[in-house]
Amino acid sequence: MSTSSSTSKKFPCSLCQFSNNINTLYTKNKLSSHQRKFHPNNCIIPHIQQSSLNNIPEIQVKNFWNLLLLKIEKKLSYHRSGSVSRKIIFEPFSEELFVKIFSQEENFTFISYLNKYKCVFTGELGYKCLGFLFDCEDWGEKKHISGTKVYVFMEDEEKQKEVSFVWSDTIVTRNRDGKEPLTLNSPKLAVSFNILTGYFQDNNIDENCTSEGNSSLEI
Repeated sequence: MSTSSSTSKKFPCSLCQFSNNINTLYTKNKLSSHQRKFHPNNCIIPHIQQSSLNNIPEIQVKNFWNLLLLKIEKKLSYHRSGSVSRKIIFEPFSEELFVKIFSQEENFTFISYLNKYKCVFTGELGYKCLGFLFDCEDWGEKKHISGTKVYVFMEDEEKQKEVSFVWSDTIVTRNRDGKEPLTLNSPKLAVSFNILTGYFQDNNIDENCTSEGNSSLEI
C-alpha cells in the first residue's frame, strides 16, 4: 500500500458511534484531534464485553494489589534529596485485567486513538482510596527505628501529587526471511509515583501490610 493511500484512509470515531451513532469519518490525525476535544475523559470501551471482565476471578485482582504493595515496599528507599520519582513496570499485563481493576474509579480514562488507559489518584483522597484498594491504610510509608520514614508523597500545604496507572500496548513488527512480518504486542502497565523522606515522633515501628511467606502472585 502506498504512503498516500494509507494517510488518506479514514476511520469512524468508535466513541461517537457507541454513544450517538454518528458516522463521520476522520483521518488518523483528525480522529485524535476530535477525540481530544470531544472525549477528553472518556470511559467508554466499545471493544470489551462485560462478560469477559466477569470471567476474571477476584483472586487475580487481589494478587495484583498484593504484588504491587511488595514492589512499592522495595521502592521506598531512604535518601537525603527532595522528592524522587519512582516507576514500576508490569509486562506483559492484560488489558482486560486493567479494565476490571480500574474502570469503576472516578479518574479512569480510555484514550481510544492511542489505545491507552489511564487512572490517577491525587492528593490525600487519592491516598485513602488506594489504601482501601490495597486493604492497607499505611500502604505508602516505611518507618525506620531512627525516627526517619520514607513515604509516597501525594500532598502538602503547597501542592498535590498523584499516583498514576497507565496501560499501553506497544506493537513491534519483526521481519522474517521468506515469511510475512511477525506482529508482536507488548501490553504493559506503568505505575508512577513520588517519594520523600521525613520524620515521625513515635520510634516504635508499626506493623506494615506486607509479610514474607509463600504466596501465589500471578498477574
